[in-house]
Amino acid sequence: MNLEGTFDFGHEGRVNITKDVHIIGESNHKDPVTKIMGGFWTFHSPLPSRLPIEVQGPKITIQKIHFDGALWAPVQLAYTSGVAISNNKITNVRPKAMGTQLIFGKPGLNMQQGIICHPGYGQAFETRKYIPDAVTGNLIIEDNEIDLTNDAPTKTMA
Repeated sequence: MNLEGTFDFGHEGRVNITKDVHIIGESNHKDPVTKIMGGFWTFHSPLPSRLPIEVQGPKITIQKIHFDGALWAPVQLAYTSGVAISNNKITNVRPKAMGTQLIFGKPGLNMQQGIICHPGYGQAFETRKYIPDAVTGNLIIEDNEIDLTNDAPTKTMA
């Protein structure tokens, strides 16, 4: 799928990826020109509703996209059988307040990441557990520009 232009996902919009996909934006030979603004885990591959996992997750390619202003992370892949994420630009990620949830034993911290390949965040914190075969295959994450600057760096895990 070739993307051209600018897409606004609002405060918490999302695309759930459940099938193999190649998402490729435009570039000017230096930087991505295709821009995706906002969203919460804007590109997300959720865990299957039926566990244990019976079939491999989707193969996902994301290239040449400028993600700007996503909440927590613009890419969160909890279920995949292979990933190629390259030549993207990630800016202005909005930290997500985790409230009373303990992060490394401390409450009240924020979470912020550029790219997440982790099935744990796709589960409720209280019942989170290891899920075999949720993330498999080759994970190639290269040549991305990720800026996680924010207004509360001492309260943010990034």
